[in-house]
Amino acid sequence: MTPKQRSYYWSLWSQVRSTWPDADRHELHVQALGKDVSSSALTNAQLDLVIAEFQAIIDPSNLEAQLRQLNQVRKRLTWKVAMEQTSLLAVLLGEPARPDRQAAQAYIRAVCRDKFGTEDFAGLSVEHRVRGASGHEKSDLETLRDTLDSRINGLRGERDLTIHQLRTLAGLKCTCSQCARRTRGRQQALYHAA
Repeated sequence: MTPKQRSYYWSLWSQVRSTWPDADRHELHVQALGKDVSSSALTNAQLDLVIAEFQAIIDPSNLEAQLRQLNQVRKRLTWKVAMEQTSLLAVLLGEPARPDRQAAQAYIRAVCRDKFGTEDFAGLSVEHRVRGASGHEKSDLETLRDTLDSRINGLRGERDLTIHQLRTLAGLKCTCSQCARRTRGRQQALYHAA
């Protein structure tokens, strides 16, 4: 979890305890996930389910908030493909100084058509049903994301670009280990300065 997610999680848990003093956090995790998972080990998808469970207790009449939380998985995956992966492919399929978004979008539609029989990636299922190479079940949208990641890495290797160079050319925040260390250092400095 990010610090912001962690803060939100504990804030909601506090509200659950106010609403239902006898609530057991681990039992709620089991209810939401089918198993007990430590809050520090929750994936984004698991966190969405737990938050929806918390919201059902805090305000059971607010179905909209619960449904909005459950739709976060689709929202995150769709954003990843439409914004991040399209931007990366635009650089790789165009010239570094002239990214080609149309070529990137056509590439994604072709992959979608070949793998799923549709060009509409946003309509792909987020229900887990396909076993991936890791043995974990994956949804069609997760499978598309992973396929595109693999192809992006292959094209990046052919172009002899580092992750940092590619993300910079695409105008995206860099997530390479060096940039992540720099960001953590700045955050710690700000925290200690406050």
